[in-house]
Amino acid sequence: MATNTFDRGPAAEISAGNRNLSTVDYPANSSAVLAVTAIGPTGAKAPFASYGSDVDFAMPGTDVLGAHPRAPSGLARWSGTSFSTALATGAFAVMRGRDPVGTADGLFGRLLDTATSVDALNPAYAGKLGRGRVDLGAATAP
Repeated sequence: MATNTFDRGPAAEISAGNRNLSTVDYPANSSAVLAVTAIGPTGAKAPFASYGSDVDFAMPGTDVLGAHPRAPSGLARWSGTSFSTALATGAFAVMRGRDPVGTADGLFGRLLDTATSVDALNPAYAGKLGRGRVDLGAATAP
């Protein structure tokens, strides 16, 4: 199913998992999708975030402000690689909006090629947090 979705062109970004393992959960380990793990506000790997050679992006995923139907303010802070994935998917949506006829591979490639590495902030996980954090400014620059 993930392969068919990717072939059709929509964003196919999957959370890496919240088990702090050196392998990512299925289907994030498929070559047909992009796996997203979580980092904190300083760029350090989130303690719960899975990592490894299958990870493509590391996006903020701790204390993300989001809707909560029972919170007095209607908002709550959430953590998890699913929230990181939502941010990466949003970046892809911006890219798609700017280039509606571009291929998914081309748009994802631009996001990957312009990502900011977080390896220096995570020496124990160097090479295991993907290309790093999406840099939407660089990705959308002419």
